[in-house]
Amino acid sequence: MLPGCLELVRSKGTVDSAPARFCSGTIDVLLYLGELLPDDYSSCVPLDIPHYRVVQAVVDEVEAVYPSVHNQLFKGLALEVLHDKWPCRPVAR
Repeated sequence: MLPGCLELVRSKGTVDSAPARFCSGTIDVLLYLGELLPDDYSSCVPLDIPHYRVVQAVVDEVEAVYPSVHNQLFKGLALEVLHDKWPCRPVAR
């Protein structure tokens, strides 16, 4: 997954290969589900952030810790990054 995401970031969002499309689609699904997840996993990424910038944030974090997490699922790591960078704010009642 990481090579496709790196390609997507390098091209600033141009999806030219199957790995880049797979990364893009995976991140899209995580963004779509972000607000629906429980509070400790949810994310609310502002809509004005370009998609490739969101992928860049995920890639930067995953690459920084990759030697210690290379055997973990990329999607789980991406969920953690999205939640840490863009947590949903509790709604005032």
